[in-house]
Amino acid sequence: MENPEGPRSRRVKRKERPKEGTGEEKRPRTAFSAEQLSRLKQEFAESRYLTEKRRQALARDLRLNESQIKIWFQNKRAKIKKASGQKGGLALQLMAQGLYNHSTIPVDEDEEEEAAAAAAAAADEEKRRQAAASMVIPSVVVGGGPMPLDTRPQALLVER
Repeated sequence: MENPEGPRSRRVKRKERPKEGTGEEKRPRTAFSAEQLSRLKQEFAESRYLTEKRRQALARDLRLNESQIKIWFQNKRAKIKKASGQKGGLALQLMAQGLYNHSTIPVDEDEEEEAAAAAAAAADEEKRRQAAASMVIPSVVVGGGPMPLDTRPQALLVER
């Protein structure tokens, strides 16, 4: 039986009551009706992002707060991104350093090794790019005078 006045709210179970004014009070999670969910999904299928005007109209039609609409869309986009396994630059860098292992899709060992190698290569390339952007090219004294780093003889370019 749907509530004609809007969404239901679930009660939050707490072991201890938080002290007032501590900022620990949390509003209960919204339980959207089937009709509201259907409409939200339909709107999301049409466009993954809402304009302010469209969000206001949708909130009015569904008898929800604009923030509830906004958060629902944000969560839906995040859920799709997580399910697709897309990782941003930071995640790739952290994976290369062994600090990120939040796999959301199953992979076999070969795919995992390839992904780790690709992440390491991407992180190394990013480090090289950042180092090059901030590098001051020093001069080296060779045979009596300063010589720019990029024109040093090949023997002097050996890394230690």
